[in-house]
Amino acid sequence: MSTPNVRGEKPTAPLSRRTFLRLSSTVIGAAALAACVAPGASAPAGSAPEKQKAALTFLSGGWFVPELVQSFDAFSKKWATENNVDFTIDLVTKGLNEKLAAAIEAKQGANLAQIDYSPTSLKAAVADVSDIAKDLIAEQGDYYPTPTYQCRIDGKWLAIPYGQHPRMVNYREDWYKEVGYDKFPDTWAETLEAGRKLKEKGHPYGWTMSEQSPADGVAACLTLLWSFGGKEWNDDGTVALESQATVDALNFAIQLYKETCDPAVTSYQEASNNQAFLAGQISMTYNVNSIYTPALKNAPDVAKNMNHVAPPEGPGGRYGYTGVAEMILLNYTQGAELDAAQKFMRDFFSIKTYGDFLKLGNGYLIPATAAYDDKPIWPEDPKLAAVRTVGAIGRLNGFSLPFPNAAAATMQTQVVIPKMFSAACTSGDANAALAATLQEIKDIQAQSA
Repeated sequence: MSTPNVRGEKPTAPLSRRTFLRLSSTVIGAAALAACVAPGASAPAGSAPEKQKAALTFLSGGWFVPELVQSFDAFSKKWATENNVDFTIDLVTKGLNEKLAAAIEAKQGANLAQIDYSPTSLKAAVADVSDIAKDLIAEQGDYYPTPTYQCRIDGKWLAIPYGQHPRMVNYREDWYKEVGYDKFPDTWAETLEAGRKLKEKGHPYGWTMSEQSPADGVAACLTLLWSFGGKEWNDDGTVALESQATVDALNFAIQLYKETCDPAVTSYQEASNNQAFLAGQISMTYNVNSIYTPALKNAPDVAKNMNHVAPPEGPGGRYGYTGVAEMILLNYTQGAELDAAQKFMRDFFSIKTYGDFLKLGNGYLIPATAAYDDKPIWPEDPKLAAVRTVGAIGRLNGFSLPFPNAAAATMQTQVVIPKMFSAACTSGDANAALAATLQEIKDIQAQSA
């Protein structure tokens, strides 16, 4: 997979740069679109207006763990009955962000939505949910730094985090043992050495370095960049990519690609690594539990022979990517719908309800606060033990910034870092790939100003 939107993640195609910039300024086109909606019938003269029943629509990309989809559906139906609300789940498997953009322009449609990128680019369209966040913090304690970084923008909570997606190295234990490794290599240098032997045996790596994969590609490429000491931004907002550490990471990626990987990794789409791993075509990839969980039922031989571990250590340290998924409230939601949406967020993210939801994910999501550390929500399967540790080394796009700025958010949605790695691997020229990326970032900054 990938991570989800919450995806389950597999994120749908991100919003275009043009759309992001449009949504961060004045939303246009609402009047024309609204004119297409039939007006409601007026009440008879002299009669008292009836209290309107609230109606909410939740726009969702779903989750790659079916139990989570079923759990959310069951909770929302029960909640809607108890609170006299018409609650509709609009489940979109493709084009989620495009549909969200259309709703924002029309100022109608979704009231709540799930996204897996910073709401910075949607500041003009989302409601401030700081009061809800404060209530949840009072119940569960402070949010961890990573979800706080993504969801609290310039001091305001613009989203409520579902939690973090604990990405792990998914690997075939049996094949590593065949080439002399009783456990997964601890460093990237050793991982490269093992990969050469595995590819010789017909078991290449599936390390996603593709701009067509906005979740797994971003995660895999940033993990390499950080592990070699590189980063995208300095804490003052200036670009940090122009460094020897970035060149070192790209040169290592070129070597990894040529000597260990499936040649298709530079064009993988979001589900490609899942499919290749389950088909026995690759020996290692980087993902959440969305390969292992379905394999338990559908490919038991694969599940039996695979395991999970934190990413290897590089010259710059041991780091991984942790995706954050969150719920947003669209700010055109008013009146009874606003009251209902705020109550839904409070009720769903309450510790009991959300704890039950997390448990069903079997490690697909890990909590955003420490309140769940001693709760029985963690996987009991020893092959998923790494979900409890990888969060500590997890980072997000632009992690060194106080919060994602507009350029950083656009860099993520435009899949700039995977594009750089893909170009380096296919051309063999790290410096040229970096130069092209620096120019693209300059263009993004100019348009985001």
